Amino acid sequence: MKILNWNTHPNNNRTSQALEMFDDLSPDIITLQEVSPDFFDEIEAYAKSRSMYLDQTLDWVRRGIPYYLVTLLKEPSAESKGLPYETRRNGPLSRALGWKETLNYSVSELESQTIINGHLEHHAGPRTRRRQLDEMLDHLGTGTNILGIDLNQWFPFEKRSNRKRLRKHNLTDIVRGRTISNGLQLDGIIVSEDLAQREYDFEKQDRHGSDHYPLFVEFY
Repeated sequence: MKILNWNTHPNNNRTSQALEMFDDLSPDIITLQEVSPDFFDEIEAYAKSRSMYLDQTLDWVRRGIPYYLVTLLKEPSAESKGLPYETRRNGPLSRALGWKETLNYSVSELESQTIINGHLEHHAGPRTRRRQLDEMLDHLGTGTNILGIDLNQWFPFEKRSNRKRLRKHNLTDIVRGRTISNGLQLDGIIVSEDLAQREYDFEKQDRHGSDHYPLFVEFY
């Protein structure tokens, strides 16, 4: 099984390179955050030409422009779990930036797998992000669980707290090292123990127009 998780960045202008990366890596599961409307149009055409499952969920809105969470799966029979649309309460900084956060995650279900694509809130504190992570974990399935997520874990104590929280659900974040150009580890590929105990290769790809590295793992 091959998984790619990536925060694409809303102003990405190297999207053709990103699509070539998808073809080169050929992931079974792709979870993307901060996808611009123009990039989504390209992804939609890409998925259609390859008969892939595609889920589009609103991630956030900035100055009236929507950005999306996008999930692509090679297995086209997946189903999207209907979730209520919710706009987060926005603080003074978000209002000043014209930034409106939404539910921040989506859930796609296969017969034996649950795939969650998530983006914890950037303009919020650790307590709010912890609550948002708990909301996502409430949707774990009974089989194999896979979360591609931008955790926005800016503080060392937040990172430690997240790992402890995940362990309680028998989940492991297999990502190590920086995931963004400033050297922090903000992003994760989180999997249930049946995957974490397998042998796997983990690689960070070229950023292709984003400030985040695409994170790629192949389980054997």
